[in-house]
Amino acid sequence: HIHLGYYTEEERAAGWWKADFKAAKLRFTQEMFKFSGSQAPKRILDVGCGFGGSSRWLAAQFPEAEVVGEGLGVRRRD
Repeated sequence: HIHLGYYTEEERAAGWWKADFKAAKLRFTQEMFKFSGSQAPKRILDVGCGFGGSSRWLAAQFPEAEVVGEGLGVRRRD
């Protein structure tokens, strides 16, 4: 999440380095979730969660789900 971003065609054409990186990181998480095909998950495992940005967003989107973030030396449950 912290190292990756999803940039629109317009952003890439204008120069991705000029785009809002925080917005691109959120779009990356949204696109990866869309790619998963899940609609209403009950359990979510975020492997390599880092500081948990994606895990926290997923927990907010799916409050009924158990969200577990696993990282190096980090284990977080929201």
